[in-house]
Amino acid sequence: MDSYFLIKSSLAVLFLIFIFCIFNHRVRTDLANIFRYEAREKKGDDSKENSESAADRIQFFCQRLIFASLTTLLLLKGIIELADSLSLLKDSTNHFITHLKGIKTLSYVANALAISCGFQLAFMLITKGPDEAIEPIMLGIASVILLMLSAIEPQKWSVDNSISVAVLIGCIGALFYLSKKLNK
Repeated sequence: MDSYFLIKSSLAVLFLIFIFCIFNHRVRTDLANIFRYEAREKKGDDSKENSESAADRIQFFCQRLIFASLTTLLLLKGIIELADSLSLLKDSTNHFITHLKGIKTLSYVANALAISCGFQLAFMLITKGPDEAIEPIMLGIASVILLMLSAIEPQKWSVDNSISVAVLIGCIGALFYLSKKLNK
């Protein structure tokens, strides 16, 4: 099977899913709600535009763009993997297909979380309090855990790796508790 045919078929499947989403009211509503921005209510805020709300909108848009890109990439990887499992994909020399087949899903998700964490930390620079730093740090720790899980081969996994992951998970729990305390 020609690799260009597979790429065209994958894009056609993605297009059909897109068409289904457009005509399915529930899916269309859910997708619209994902990208709908609703301003956070701020105490003592007047109706004027301020830099914090503008940055909040930009952060919101960038994180949703990361979500949409990652979802599309992983869906395309799934289609390629399915075609490969059904033996529809012969030895492909196409760099794109070879790359998609070689994707370590957890590492891509971890990198997307790390990028999202960067946007949230940048947003924190223009906010009034330090409490906005807790969620991005938790996101960053989750990213590190996923990177460890994806980068270390199962044969090379050690007790030290397990302890590191357990400590990082404990840090997430402690930060979650701290964020609840700060919100009160």
